Order: sequence, then structure tokens, then C-alpha cells
Amino acid sequence: MYDRELDFMIIVLSFFSGIVIGVIFDIYRRIRKVLNLGNIGTALGDLIFWLIVTLFSFAIINTYLFGWVRGYFFIGLFTGFYIYIKTISRFIIKLLIILEKVFCFFAFLPEIAVKKINGIRFIKRASKEIKNLRRIFKKIKK
Repeated sequence: MYDRELDFMIIVLSFFSGIVIGVIFDIYRRIRKVLNLGNIGTALGDLIFWLIVTLFSFAIINTYLFGWVRGYFFIGLFTGFYIYIKTISRFIIKLLIILEKVFCFFAFLPEIAVKKINGIRFIKRASKEIKNLRRIFKKIKK
């Protein structure tokens, strides 16, 4: 009975690990699209992605499987990844695009604020009136 429970937990763990790998893959796809890396950058990015996935899988195997490599772990991993890509991935990509827009908005907020302040007619009129007051006070001093 103990072996079946352990095997079931390993399958569930590997399934959710596949989903985590899918999320990492979607993040990498968005980074690659935004940065437009080119051929060499894409090759290096792919290498780094697979290195991260390998280290993640190795950590799961060592931590939860006590170093035992079992075939159904990889079946669960690939199944979780496949189901994630076919179902949830498009929503995560939309969420990442929204987060990109929010990040860009806050990154460029100071620039936008300065442009808005310079463009306000009230400030232009106030600065003109201040110049007129200075001119008037200079005449009064004489």
C-alpha cells in the first residue's frame, strides 16, 4: 500500500512540475519575443532554458525521489507540460502581456509626467504671469 501511495504522489508531483516548466517556457517565449534576440541570442537562450529545466528536474528527482529515476516521473512531467501548453498557456501569455504593459507604463511614467507638466497651459500661463510680475517689480524699484 505504501508503494502505491508514494507512486501516486510522484506522478502528481511530476505532473505539477511539468506545469511549472510550462510557465518557465512561456516566460522565456515572452522574453525572446520582446528582446528580439536573433539567431545567436535565441540559441543561447534555448541553452539557458534547457539548463534551468534540467536543474529543476534534477532537484525534484533528488529531493522527492531520493535519486531514483523512474519512467513514470518523466511521463507525468511531459503530460503536465503538454496539458499546460494546450489549456492554460494562452491565458498565462495574456497575463504576461498585461504585466509587460504595466511594467512599461510604470517604467515610462516619469517621462510621461514631465511631458504632461510641460504641456499644461496653466503652467505656461503662470510662468508668463510670473515674468510679467518680475518686470513690473523691476520698474517699481526704479
